Amino acid sequence: MCYFWPGLPQLLQGSWWGLGCALLGAGLFNLALLSTFVWREWLPEWGRSSLWGSIVLLWGGSALASYPLRRKSYPPENPSHPSNALFLEAIELYLQGQWFEAERKLISLLRENPRDVEARLMIATLFRHTRRWEEASRQLDQLERLEASRAWTLEIHRERERIRQAKAQAQTPDETAISNPPDPVFSGGKEAVSSKVA
Repeated sequence: MCYFWPGLPQLLQGSWWGLGCALLGAGLFNLALLSTFVWREWLPEWGRSSLWGSIVLLWGGSALASYPLRRKSYPPENPSHPSNALFLEAIELYLQGQWFEAERKLISLLRENPRDVEARLMIATLFRHTRRWEEASRQLDQLERLEASRAWTLEIHRERERIRQAKAQAQTPDETAISNPPDPVFSGGKEAVSSKVA
């Protein structure tokens, strides 16, 4: 639906030229409506015709410019598509605990399509597992800016909560370490061994 107004798809992605194109389209359309139906004496007939022609060109050009954005926004549904296969490989590596390889595949997916919601959520989860909480939070921030992430709001919230819990758990001392102090022979290095022997 947003492809019916010039510049709106680019504006929704945060593009300044999309804002300019949308404002220009609105101004030209209002001017054409007013000069055609309300104050016909504003422009001569050839001026009104060229104004409507420029609006049609602006709308058509914007629709053509938005087509690649549409193709990037919606990943193909074909399970044999390379990006889907790459995502499945990344999930398999993640489940096997091969963090580096899974991260490499997910980064490759995000380079191909920065608006891939599932890959961005997966890499945020991976960053949480590898204790890179700030990077995970940044990924979630980027994810929340995407229009397609609305369907994933609950999962994003849960991931933020898991990051918060992991940070809190890392800052509190381990209770087993308090109840079972380390053996000085194994924890003290050469000095502890030499003092035991002496």
